[in-house]
Amino acid sequence: MNARAVWAPPRPRLFFMHLPKTAGMALRLFLGNQYPLDRIMPANDWRELLAVDVADFKRYDLFQGHFSCGLMDVLPADVNPIIFLREPVARTISHLKHLRRDPDFSPAAYKLAAGRSLDELVHDEYIMKLCCDVQSALLCNDIPPETILAGLRGDELAGRVPDPDAFNAPPDLAKAEASLERFRFVGLVEDFQEDILRLAMELGLHPPHPLPKQNFDPEGATEPDALDPETLAIIRERNAIDVALYERVKERLSTRPPATRGEIGWSLLAYGVYQPIDEPVEFAMTGPIPGSNWYDCEEAEIGGQRWTEPLNETTLELPLAPKLDFEISMHVLIVELSNLTVHIGDTELPIQAASSEGRMHRIAFWVPADLVESSDLTTLRFQTREVFHASATDIRPLSFLVQGLAVSRVEPAGMAPPIPAAGNAAKPRARGGSRPGRGPK
Repeated sequence: MNARAVWAPPRPRLFFMHLPKTAGMALRLFLGNQYPLDRIMPANDWRELLAVDVADFKRYDLFQGHFSCGLMDVLPADVNPIIFLREPVARTISHLKHLRRDPDFSPAAYKLAAGRSLDELVHDEYIMKLCCDVQSALLCNDIPPETILAGLRGDELAGRVPDPDAFNAPPDLAKAEASLERFRFVGLVEDFQEDILRLAMELGLHPPHPLPKQNFDPEGATEPDALDPETLAIIRERNAIDVALYERVKERLSTRPPATRGEIGWSLLAYGVYQPIDEPVEFAMTGPIPGSNWYDCEEAEIGGQRWTEPLNETTLELPLAPKLDFEISMHVLIVELSNLTVHIGDTELPIQAASSEGRMHRIAFWVPADLVESSDLTTLRFQTREVFHASATDIRPLSFLVQGLAVSRVEPAGMAPPIPAAGNAAKPRARGGSRPGRGPK
């Protein structure tokens, strides 16, 4: 693919402070696809941060993981902190259930929690200290990072398992509220899909589709009202500060205006975050891919590759310039190439295979000018007939693998091969004109 440029839209410098059991894995997947791999700090918690030189922080544009507020004091001054809160009772129930089923989540707690009911766990003081008022405690935790890291290094030298929980701060409502004022964006898990759209609008990120749930509960959801009344009362009592904080934040955020994917796409173009594509461009597998259902980059040291997931539909959303035809070229791995289709709206775009070797195929298809959105992103929908699991240990649902992606040719309108008419009558869509919206601040 002889692309002359690499897709590299500007992105704000972000710090996502991931509070436990607040849908953070879904958000981290969304944010991780917005930045080049080499601009993402490679540590997601304090133990991993031991391997990162704090002096190198200026190299990165995305910081995310299980940290506390103290980390903000050593991040670059232009960082935009973001955080999501969750209704405290539901969060605590999720936390307790995770402790008893996952030995890697907290090995010491797992030994105490495994096999025990929620009714039993709420009477265990050690377990409840780990699980209650967690959100306010982490917001209050302004212990300097060098103190935490020095303690963890001391544990390693002494042969002890490093325990970041040893550096907790007591929760305080006023201090937690003051700490939240440092965050550029505060979202609620209960409004997750809507707040991801608001986040993208606020900070000029690529608009998300509904995000899949991560770290799903194999036991199924546990509704608070289904608990024994005494158990529920204990959980509420032990989360008094988190409950008060959450209710105040929820009230404050209740008047926020909504955001739509259309508004976000329009604003990215209108405010110059995205420049219309009018010449060939390559999308690096180690960089951001503008679309949905793309897994993180793998094999980055040899150029990278991306699996698509977890549904049998993947999107590519491009700011294509009007009055031009575009050839899209891809290098894909799929068992049967005939199982892959690509659509814009109701129109199926014919796929041509330039070459094939086993399950690897170099393919291309054209996007004609009359299917390009003139003041929004043009959405290409890739569909396969099914998803699969690569192995017994890799539980990700996989669709197809991409090793190369580019807008390989740009021609004046009318140069693309005609699309067969049978079964491809596209429904009329409104085009052109201006669209009201709010740009990234």
